Amino acid sequence: MSTAPHAYESLRIMKGLEDASFLVADLFQAVFHTAPPREPLHYVALQRVAPSSFEVAGYYHVTHREDYALVGGLCVDPRYRRRGIAEKLERIAFEDPGDAKAFFAYVGDPKRARRVGFADTRHPRLLVSWVVPLPEVEQARLVDRVAALGPF
Repeated sequence: MSTAPHAYESLRIMKGLEDASFLVADLFQAVFHTAPPREPLHYVALQRVAPSSFEVAGYYHVTHREDYALVGGLCVDPRYRRRGIAEKLERIAFEDPGDAKAFFAYVGDPKRARRVGFADTRHPRLLVSWVVPLPEVEQARLVDRVAALGPF
């Protein structure tokens, strides 16, 4: 785990957590009406509220599979929206692609995802951000493999 400073000195991003449920359960439950994912990796934005006290401001989840990564669960506490936290979480997650050839997101509203580099696929709500250039045939096969998973 590491922290990354950002434009807001009081905002810290915890990267690559193995388990974040103890931090983000309330926020995730409020947004998605379910428990947060248990499997790694987790990215948590913390807002400083006192010299040694922080509140969870946002959350993002990445699941690495064989040669791709699934991203999702993005949520920001309403008190901290419109500060660019969601975009920061997405961009930081992309800094460590591992062996992923692409990141995939299944989204309801693709606007923000497009701003950070996701592109539409031929499958509704499934977006992709290519990490490495691939021939079109290989791209299509990978997109179809991920689409076969259904919503994630």
